[in-house]
Amino acid sequence: MHPFRHALQRDDEVWHVAEDVEWLETVTRTAVAGNGVVLYGDPGAGQDEFAWDIAHRLAARAGLLELECPPDAATSASLAALVAGPPSPGRVLYIPDITTFTGPDLELVARLVLRDRAVVIAAVSDPQGAPDAPLTQHVRLERIRVRDMNLDQGMDYLHNGLDGPLSDRAGYAIWENGGGNRAMMRLIAEDWREAGFLVREDDIWVVRGATPPVGPRLARYWDDWLAHQDAEVRDAFEMLALARELPLNVLLALCGAEVVDAVHDWGYLNVRDSMRRDVSLRGMINVQTIAAQVPPGRSRRLLDRVTDFVDQQGVHRPPGLVPWRLHCGLPVAPERFIEGAEHLLTTTSPLEALEMLKQVPDDVEPARVDAVRIGALLAAGEFVDLWTRVGNLRLSTPGGRELPSSSDGDHRTTPAAGLIAASWRGDYRPILEAEESQPRLAEGASWLWQQIRHEAMVLSGRVQEGLHADRDLMHVLEQSGAAPFLVQRARMGVFDVECLAGEWTRAVETLAGGWNAESGAPGPGKAGASYNAIAHVLCGEYDAAAGILRREIPQLRVLGRHDVLPLAYAVHGAALAGAGHRSEALTALAAIELPRIAGHGLWRFDWSATFFTAQALGLLGRVDAAVELLLDFAAKDRALGNYSQELLTLSAAVQWGEDSAVDLLATAAERADGRFAEACTWVVRGLRNRDPAELEYGTLLCRSIGQHFFGEFAQRRLEALNGPCPTAAAAADKTGATDPPYAPTRDANQAIQVLTPRQRDIVRHVLADRTNGEIAESFGLSVRTVESHLYQAYAKLNVSNRSELRASLDPGDPLWNGPSQLT
Repeated sequence: MHPFRHALQRDDEVWHVAEDVEWLETVTRTAVAGNGVVLYGDPGAGQDEFAWDIAHRLAARAGLLELECPPDAATSASLAALVAGPPSPGRVLYIPDITTFTGPDLELVARLVLRDRAVVIAAVSDPQGAPDAPLTQHVRLERIRVRDMNLDQGMDYLHNGLDGPLSDRAGYAIWENGGGNRAMMRLIAEDWREAGFLVREDDIWVVRGATPPVGPRLARYWDDWLAHQDAEVRDAFEMLALARELPLNVLLALCGAEVVDAVHDWGYLNVRDSMRRDVSLRGMINVQTIAAQVPPGRSRRLLDRVTDFVDQQGVHRPPGLVPWRLHCGLPVAPERFIEGAEHLLTTTSPLEALEMLKQVPDDVEPARVDAVRIGALLAAGEFVDLWTRVGNLRLSTPGGRELPSSSDGDHRTTPAAGLIAASWRGDYRPILEAEESQPRLAEGASWLWQQIRHEAMVLSGRVQEGLHADRDLMHVLEQSGAAPFLVQRARMGVFDVECLAGEWTRAVETLAGGWNAESGAPGPGKAGASYNAIAHVLCGEYDAAAGILRREIPQLRVLGRHDVLPLAYAVHGAALAGAGHRSEALTALAAIELPRIAGHGLWRFDWSATFFTAQALGLLGRVDAAVELLLDFAAKDRALGNYSQELLTLSAAVQWGEDSAVDLLATAAERADGRFAEACTWVVRGLRNRDPAELEYGTLLCRSIGQHFFGEFAQRRLEALNGPCPTAAAAADKTGATDPPYAPTRDANQAIQVLTPRQRDIVRHVLADRTNGEIAESFGLSVRTVESHLYQAYAKLNVSNRSELRASLDPGDPLWNGPSQLT
């Protein structure tokens, strides 16, 4: 029996979620309507607490008898007295573990249920619902499953239990390590709070690092639980904890299929979709807790058992045996450290891979070591104290300027390191020059270099080529079974380049489709709060972004993430300004320390912080300060050849009324392809020529890609020329002032009337699956003219692409009737 029921106080009512109240009422009615219920689920899912709560709700009317499991003498005597006494309808019989309630007392319980209408409230830690429980052979009971929580429910549960909100990182860490299990999350939260790992900062619960401590409550739980298990079950848990990961066939051979199935049924086994079907325990804190309790002698015996088996089978030793051997004080060949690091890089954690490489002597395969190190560095995406974290790698720029190195005295330099360091300083030109000579990286990590190249393409103005290549790369990784954190890292990279390209609607969709998107989990790649906040700002959802960063900024401060903090404050300032919270916005901007932005940290972070700071300043009426910042960074991007960033920066300067930047914007648009560059070109033409048609087309292009910052500016200039746009006014009336300016609508039928006859014909051809080239040939037009009509139609229908166009139209809409006859 799982001892969660004794690990926590059952009368503590603060640990709950809002959905619990309605669910408990439904289950209570179900119990009263029949003979009773059995609440079942994974160990600690909450069935014990819920059963106790329901039993006490019903007992207020007719009394409660808690039955020991298995029955003791006192339980037998109490049941016999009830059977011998006068009937007492509605009495509640609470059975904490129905599988162990056996013996002659079963007949007594059955008589009370059938004769006196007693109600049984039982619980069991069994994902299958204990179908063979002895009492269910005598009395029919409704089985109701208590499921583990998704992330949103877990965050609410922790918020209520801890009496305050958590950062996304803290909430996710507790939820993920606890597997969504109520009791496990409570144990972890209490342990971390007691150890000072979970602390309050500005009324937000945050974690103090990446490696959580092993707490006494969870340690006692696992020690107690494992002590009550069969030897084979204990072996399986301890092997997985010490090895971190084993091939499934090895675990099956050593522990047996029945034991492995039991571990899986209890919800503790993760099976990774790989060629070897590697398996691990769910929840890193469980792994650490169990491994820390294994005595040294027993750990060595288990290690020898695993090693002897894999050696006899002639298979490659699992990389997880490397740290296990170190734990046992056994020697490890340097080559095994490298192999272990390569495995960690592509399966578990790039930071752990970096730590393992520190065990490799300088003279052992330096090229291979550096290849793994560079791949891990790219995959980690962690830039605070990065030079120390990387260990014995010294970086330099291609120009020879040396960057800070670690203090261990090693001064090796690799070409790849120099190229990456240059990109961190905003200079992607050396990467483009070296794109035909890819540096050697660890197997499975070469895609990271490809993604940097794609980013360099987009920045240099080769927007379409870079975007298509990066999206294709992400899709290949998704279909190849790569580690989730690597896929998420690739998705974040695609989001970055789509933002730089000005295609903000597509960027938001890319992020929303990421790891565990249904639950809202930030994922192993830690995209989480900062990326989600940026996405909300790009959508014009300022209040949502401000709420996210209200929880995230204290977390970043505690972790010392001084590279990301300026960006977080800038986005927070823009969100607060956009939501109309002027004083709070000014406070957020004051925390940035503007002089620190330029020249500190990564250029991408510096640039992004400047862009959102300028947007915040403009919204607050400090236009001159906003324009000064933007023009300064635009000049730097121009010098570095980062034309896409220059284009975005200059568009923001023009947006805030800097007419002198119009010519610079026109020149920058000529250096880049892509839809935003085209939109800027049309807007500039309209401004120069005072041509409403050109200005309207540029506005529609901005809307079609979700670039509402520049699109709203163009719309205001258009209205200044010829009055309010009927289409825009109708959209505003329809969606309301709080909706994003380009929010897609699924009721596009009312907008069809605003299409011109030519636009309607082209839309009909699109719905008939004809390409732009085929449509152009049918009408005797150029492809560019067809694209122009199509972009205008997209904007009027509030969609961005062909798939959204199809989804926005009802099947019976006239536009589905096919192309009209061509003349």
